[in-house]
Order: sequence, then C-alpha cells, then structure tokens
Amino acid sequence: MGRRRHGSIQGLDESIRKEVNALLLANKTYAEIVAFIKQKHALDLSDSSLSRYNAAFMEEVRETEILRDNALWLNDDPDKALILEKLTATMITRRLATALKDGGFDVTSKGASCLIDAFAKLQASSTKRAEFEGRMKDKTEKAATAVAKIAKKGGLSDDTVNDIKAKILGIAK
Repeated sequence: MGRRRHGSIQGLDESIRKEVNALLLANKTYAEIVAFIKQKHALDLSDSSLSRYNAAFMEEVRETEILRDNALWLNDDPDKALILEKLTATMITRRLATALKDGGFDVTSKGASCLIDAFAKLQASSTKRAEFEGRMKDKTEKAATAVAKIAKKGGLSDDTVNDIKAKILGIAK
C-alpha cells in the first residue's frame, strides 16, 4: 500500500485542514500552527509533516492563482474561452492523477462522482465547442470565397476583394 498524500495533515478533518490552510496563507510559522492546532484540537503535528503539506498546498495555491490570472486575461476576449477551458482541464487532470497515484482520492465517494461528472461535462463541452468553431470557420471561409467571386465579377480590384475577404474572415492586416 502506498503512502498517504502529505501524511497526517491530509488525513485531518476538512475543517481543521481549512484552519491549517488559512494559517499557512497568513504566513504563520510552523511552530505557531503546531501550537494552535495542539491547543484548539489537541492534535500533535510535526514540523516536517507541516512542511511537506505546505509545499504541496502552496503549489496548488500557485496553480489556482495562475488560472485566476489567466481567466481575468482571457475574460477580455471571448475567443480565448477555449484556452481557459483547456488550462482548467489540464490542471484538474494533473491534480486528479496525482491524487489517484498518492491514494488521496476515493473514486467511489459521492463527491468524487460529482467531480468526475462535472469534469466529463467540461471535456464534452470543450469538444463540442471546438467542433462548432471548426464548422463556423469552414462556413465563413466558404462565404468569404463566394463574396470574393461576386465582388470580382462586379469589377472590384484584387486588393479590394482581398480586403473584403480578410474582413469576413476576421484577418487583421
């Protein structure tokens, strides 16, 4: 049987882990956190266990902050929404794989079932959106080609026809 993820702290009740997380985010020292948890919950934590947990926790915080920052950047342009979905899916996949590998994820639990279902829907949505975008791109290219032919027949110059086609396709010069 493999080691549990992040030792004793990962096995604590969620409410206590949330307290530990808040103390870590408040930049409390390990000694202060150990003393607080011992006094409030009568639990003994070691500095080394807290250090291992903190390293993994801060990595998750960093990934979440990167995702948030990317979401804010992508929010300015709806065309970038698929990029955000891909980033989210990649992060979730990596976290699920790590949790499964470390034995810290019970796929039979109700919460896991909901998470896996939501993730599957996200993936299906991304696939459908990509397919839709591909169909729309094809239709737009066909429309631009048809308009270019009509414009050419109408006597417009090649430059004007190319400008019209570029505008339809959304190609900036």
